[in-house]
Amino acid sequence: MQRIDHERVLAYLILYKAANDGEAPTIREIQRACGIASSSSVKYALDDLEEAGKIKRLRGRGGIRVVGGRWALESPAGNGC
Repeated sequence: MQRIDHERVLAYLILYKAANDGEAPTIREIQRACGIASSSSVKYALDDLEEAGKIKRLRGRGGIRVVGGRWALESPAGNGC
């Protein structure tokens, strides 16, 4: 059985969400990026991260929230807003 590095999965989630306006990657994207053998192993890793209180899963695309994470649009300087 493959040992999953949960911190690597968490780091990928954070980097992906930061690069994609807070959207979460799909199970398959996590699987490919982290070199995980099966999608069920990704699900178990996400279950463990949620149980540890590091993420919260919601329904639908973008449905993984990193606990303590915040994704906000910054206003460009000088736009008067």
